[in-house]
Amino acid sequence: MKTIIMPGEPFNNKQPEPMFEAEYNSAKKFGNIFLLDFEEFVEGNLLKKLPYSKSKPEPIFYHGWMLDKPLYHKLYFALDEKGYQLTTNPYDYSSHHYFDGWYPHMDGLTPKSKIVYDENLRVILDAALSLQRETNSALIIKDAVKSLKHDWFEACFIPENAHPIEMAKVIGNFLAIKKEYNDLKLPVVIRQFEKLVSIGKHPKSGMPISHEYRTYVYKGEVLFQTPYWDTKYKKAQEPPKDFINSLIDHLMANCPSPLFTIDTALKQDGNWTCIEVGDGQVSSLPDNADKDEFFSKLLG
Repeated sequence: MKTIIMPGEPFNNKQPEPMFEAEYNSAKKFGNIFLLDFEEFVEGNLLKKLPYSKSKPEPIFYHGWMLDKPLYHKLYFALDEKGYQLTTNPYDYSSHHYFDGWYPHMDGLTPKSKIVYDENLRVILDAALSLQRETNSALIIKDAVKSLKHDWFEACFIPENAHPIEMAKVIGNFLAIKKEYNDLKLPVVIRQFEKLVSIGKHPKSGMPISHEYRTYVYKGEVLFQTPYWDTKYKKAQEPPKDFINSLIDHLMANCPSPLFTIDTALKQDGNWTCIEVGDGQVSSLPDNADKDEFFSKLLG
């Protein structure tokens, strides 16, 4: 049986972190699970409860929280010292987890974007104005890892033809919230907002939700694919296999990784686009996903 690491509940590491309980219950059917005590790990106790591997190097998977570059490096080499080979090395993790790692290789396959290695509002506003002139479209703002999509109107979405003052307000709100929670991961990214097929609005934030799929890719092949949103799609229409395969081929040729995700969405003109690429270890399974199917394929 293969081994997988998942987050344990703080101060009670015999139980899974509640956010990952459903994944834990599925994964334990198909593999060995080690629950990681993040508090101990961050404080320097490098996986002291994990036994040394009896067959070095033993492959091991991680499924859980997003990790920044230093912490991922720390996890990778701590596992190596105990005889385990984490699925994805630090370089490949960064190339898919951080926007500026994969975007330069996806020109024309994903919405046009401006990457800003600065947290100065004026510099970011200039980039947004430039992209607005180039695309004549609405925009969204995010950082290298994620947006504030649940603060959609206040700190994520910039309407088409928005006045610079309105743009500056959204950008300022985004920066303020990110900094308040010490969660700003440079670079800041301004993206063209594509006109996608709508399947409704999020019940809490009011953000539009679109006909979108998440595809997990393992060793260059589709491992698992599922609708992204937990709601009924207007049509049972998955992204075309040739489109997904072309994205996989493009990524594997330019920034290969053993396990990554591709988020795709159906545009109003009937074509599909790549919305996001992510590291497969820290890309969460949508609520409606068949978790047994996912872990049986990953660990089986």
